[in-house]
Amino acid sequence: CLWFAPIEKGVHIFWPAFIAILLAAALGELLEFIAGALGASRKGGSKRGTALAMGGSICGALVGLFFGNLIPIPIVGPVVASLLLGASGAFGGAILGERWAGKNWDDSIEVGNAAFWGRLLGTVGKAVCGTIAAAIFLIGIWF
Repeated sequence: CLWFAPIEKGVHIFWPAFIAILLAAALGELLEFIAGALGASRKGGSKRGTALAMGGSICGALVGLFFGNLIPIPIVGPVVASLLLGASGAFGGAILGERWAGKNWDDSIEVGNAAFWGRLLGTVGKAVCGTIAAAIFLIGIWF
């Protein structure tokens, strides 16, 4: 068993539950990555647009995480800001990449919109996998 708390507390989790948590976390990361990448490429986005959408998504999420405390909602403010700015970063990065590749504004905005929603839905999928991992953990320490 793996010990996640002092021995005197008696809280532990066994290997099968730990492996299930790792699998749920890996699935969440994979879902977020695939949804974000497919968002831009499904609408005919170039590799450059997809790469810049992913880079913009990371930058936007980090900015939202650090400056989200300006939203006057404790704990939730940075999470919401990170989510929305991450998706907005994907939107901007995709547009920049598509314009750089020579596409017109309408096509670039369509790819950016798809990147925005792909990132947003990928993050929701990751959150669902995180909730499943948390449930497995709770069940694992109770039984």
